[in-house]
Amino acid sequence: MKDFVYIDEVPIDEPCAQVGSANYYHLAMIEIAVHKAQLIRQFGNPPDGSFFKTAPNQHDAGTYYTLNFVFDDEIDSHVGYAYLLENGHTRWDTESIVDIIERDPRYFELVEESNKIESPRLNAFVQQVMKIMNQP
Repeated sequence: MKDFVYIDEVPIDEPCAQVGSANYYHLAMIEIAVHKAQLIRQFGNPPDGSFFKTAPNQHDAGTYYTLNFVFDDEIDSHVGYAYLLENGHTRWDTESIVDIIERDPRYFELVEESNKIESPRLNAFVQQVMKIMNQP
């Protein structure tokens, strides 16, 4: 029978764009695309007949988007892959960080703004990345 697993938009220990913020849709689509790519790098392509899906969800603050994995719960390879996804990674890998910055160099800054909190660690990281990107 068809089932799905909700997967966070970003690895669990990473900040994400907040629904209702000015750049939410743009940032969320980056997050979902990059997170999906990282999961596939880590675990391989989904088994035949299963797939990732970007799903809109309604909230008081507006529509937010999640990455879901759709699978058949009667097929062992589908269930095994879903289990891997639920227990996946906690941080962006290097390829994901590069991908994010290529998609929008201001991503980390915009996410921080969307969270409306001061994050010295994130700010320091963004500054390091920008320094590296601006080296000749």
